[in-house]
Amino acid sequence: MESRHDLLDRRAARSILWILAIAPALAILVFYAGVLHARMILGYWPTNGHPDPKAIKTVLFALHYSTIAVSAVLTSLTPIAWIAALPMAEMSASLKSFCARMCVYLVSLVILLTLARIDPGGFVGWFMD
Repeated sequence: MESRHDLLDRRAARSILWILAIAPALAILVFYAGVLHARMILGYWPTNGHPDPKAIKTVLFALHYSTIAVSAVLTSLTPIAWIAALPMAEMSASLKSFCARMCVYLVSLVILLTLARIDPGGFVGWFMD
């Protein structure tokens, strides 16, 4: 019979793996929410160099801007986190569920990288400017 500690360890492992799996999707959501936030403040869609995101001087947008930057950094570290999480695969319910999480991660990562590469609307260029 499993102890309560083992169940908590298994639940924590599943939670960590799901957070890793959806990290790129969350980064996309946070980024485009920031673009929408800028749109609401400015009254027009931001474009490359107009205005500089750091020039938008509201407390909430500064928080949003920081959140976007942190999510970009953390998402870039997720491949390392996946490698570190490989031992959790055996704690996970099954290898099949681990692979499902990995597929969700890879699909959302490909979408993130594709959006960053094609940059519809020029918003990545605006943010990075």
